[in-house]
Amino acid sequence: MQLTFSEALKKELQRCHSLEWHLFDSLKMLAGVAQNPELKAALEQHREETRVHMERLETIGARLKLPVVGVPNLPARALAVELLEDWGGAEPGPMTDAIIIEAAQKGEHLEMAWYGFLRSWCQQLGDQEVVSLLEQTLEEEKRTDELLTRIAESGINQAAAKVQSSATLL
Repeated sequence: MQLTFSEALKKELQRCHSLEWHLFDSLKMLAGVAQNPELKAALEQHREETRVHMERLETIGARLKLPVVGVPNLPARALAVELLEDWGGAEPGPMTDAIIIEAAQKGEHLEMAWYGFLRSWCQQLGDQEVVSLLEQTLEEEKRTDELLTRIAESGINQAAAKVQSSATLL
C-alpha cells in the first residue's frame, strides 16, 4: 500500500513539531551554559520563537485536521546526542560557545529544510493561510541562523581557535 499525500504530510508535520519540541527543550540548557551575553540572549529569544513555532504547527494541524503530535524526530535526537558527545560537559568558555553555535545552526538548517518542503507541499493544498504561517516561520529560522553566524564571526570562533592553538602548543 502506498502512502497518501495526507498521511505523508501528517507524519512530516509531526516530525517538525517533534523537532521544535526537542530544540525548545535544548535551547534552555544551551542558554544556561553559554558565556557570551549576545549568544545567551539570542538563544533565549529563539526559545520563545520556538514556542510560537510549535503553536503555529498546532494551528496548521487543526486547520488541516491533522494531529501534529505523534511521530518522533530522529535527526533531532541524533543532533542532541552529537552535541553531548562534542561538548562532553567541557568548561564554559569560547570553545563551548562555538560548539553551542554549531549545534544550534545544525538545528536551524534542519528546521529550514523542514519548513521549506512543508511550505511547498502545503502550496499544493491551496491554503494560503497555512502557507503564510510556514513562510513566516521559515523566515524567522533564516534570521536566527544569520544571527548565530554573526555572533560566531564576531569573535567567538577566533577565541575558540586560540584556545585550541594554546592547548596544542603546550
